[in-house]
Amino acid sequence: MPDHDFSSAPELDIFIVPSSLDVNGVSANAPLVAFVEDRGSRARWLASNCAGAFLLGQASLLKDRTVTTYVGRWDDLRERFPEANVVEEHVVVDGNLVSSVGGVTSYDAALTLLGEITNQTLTDAVAEALYYFPGCTGRRARTASRLKTKLGGRMVSLLGRDASTLRTSSARV
Repeated sequence: MPDHDFSSAPELDIFIVPSSLDVNGVSANAPLVAFVEDRGSRARWLASNCAGAFLLGQASLLKDRTVTTYVGRWDDLRERFPEANVVEEHVVVDGNLVSSVGGVTSYDAALTLLGEITNQTLTDAVAEALYYFPGCTGRRARTASRLKTKLGGRMVSLLGRDASTLRTSSARV
């Protein structure tokens, strides 16, 4: 059972909008859109994963913001929310907004957000604990490079771990 409903939910420092298989249905849910608009506009950090960007747009939170969404739906997001600057990138940081295309890239987005709100040492430690060092660019590439050096050049893939470990690791990000 949830601890709160929309009317009693506490203020949020970090508001992460996940994806949905039913983007149109979620975007038509007026109480949900109102909650996202209210709390998202006041959160210190705002993030979207995959199709979550459509809900941010419906909640009027993409005006003059640079954002991404899942592969193949960039044009749809541009058409529905022309006030947003939609780019075809895996992870985008625009001020206090972090967006990603979803999937495995969600790890990059989560680690990017963690680096923005904490420090690089903690971000490196979490990435190392997850054994997550894919071919990244920018700040994540520097982190991966430092961690590869720290681990003696040994790279460990998540693909070598069993499914229960993957689910547990994913839930912790």
